[in-house]
Amino acid sequence: MYCDFVVFTNNDIVIERLYPETDFWMENVEKSKLLFKRAILPELVGRFFSRPPPAPLLSPSEQDSRQESEDGDMEVECGKSTVYCYCQGPDEGEMVACDNPHCIYQWFHLECLHLDTPPTSRTWYCPDCRKLRTRKGKGTK
Repeated sequence: MYCDFVVFTNNDIVIERLYPETDFWMENVEKSKLLFKRAILPELVGRFFSRPPPAPLLSPSEQDSRQESEDGDMEVECGKSTVYCYCQGPDEGEMVACDNPHCIYQWFHLECLHLDTPPTSRTWYCPDCRKLRTRKGKGTK
């Protein structure tokens, strides 16, 4: 029926009796669920928002030189395919490209971006590149 909110210090004690406001709580419970689903859970599971920037991609010539062994033969990499996106998965399903030519991932799965449909704007930047553009824009005036 009610909840007592108590604040105790060495000098005083304050007790406030709170009665529930059903409409207020129902509205905020739904908002809290949405916040958890869209922001907290992706961060807990995949560090979606605070992911450190990954190592830069190698150019094709650098990749070729790394694969060559000392005697000049090419090493065979079995079971490896090109990977994309934050999830480092293969080219599967619907994907969108980042318009930053220096983007580390270049292609992203819509599902990993939590998008139902591809972006409609002419240019689109992934969340990491958008952060970089924002930082650069604030630093230069």
